[in-house]
Amino acid sequence: MTETVLGIVAHPDDEIGMVGTLKNHADRGDTVILAWMTAGENTTMLKGTPEEKAAVRKDQAARVSSILGVKTRFLDFSDSQVPHTVEASKHVAEFIREIKPSIVITWNDFWQAGAGHPDHRNTCCVVRDAITYARFPGQRDAHRDFVSLYLYYSPRSPLPEVYVDVTRQEGIFEQVVDVYSRVYGGWPVTEWKYTNLRFFGMQAGCALAEVFNVVQNRKSASEYLE
Repeated sequence: MTETVLGIVAHPDDEIGMVGTLKNHADRGDTVILAWMTAGENTTMLKGTPEEKAAVRKDQAARVSSILGVKTRFLDFSDSQVPHTVEASKHVAEFIREIKPSIVITWNDFWQAGAGHPDHRNTCCVVRDAITYARFPGQRDAHRDFVSLYLYYSPRSPLPEVYVDVTRQEGIFEQVVDVYSRVYGGWPVTEWKYTNLRFFGMQAGCALAEVFNVVQNRKSASEYLE
């Protein structure tokens, strides 16, 4: 079965937690769309106006698109101002009606600093609501097919986990981190990423794994989400 996979996060570089999984699906021939709620134009790691920063971030996004072999989209919310509102969810719902994903991966509702950026937390809430709103008629036909929904893993979450074997994607993580090196600053992202990949791989019985919390899905998976 060919899937349409949507990874939707708040800012360019937020996708680092799912790049192996997205590449697995792209390599299999699934349709994969990576979407950002904002252009990340308020980053403090780049110099320039918000417009100049947005241009840099969109260039970074295009490079990541090429590395992963996925389509991309910006949903044009303002950085650090993603609202958890009905209007925001209906805007994202229209996008979901357009692309009709069978699988969605997004942020969890983290509360701590860093991962708990309000844009991250609100993206989680907006996307979860949007999947429901997309089932109602809008400018496009309703998308009433079952959508598997996965969130970035949180050890505090009561939701079950699913592990994705991304061993064969070893090497792409460095490429993605290199694209975003200007905004990561001195944070050792590659070391952090591989530490997590190996730790979750030990739990999953493979060399490298990504892990997600499951809101709803059709069945568990080892290399691909279902």
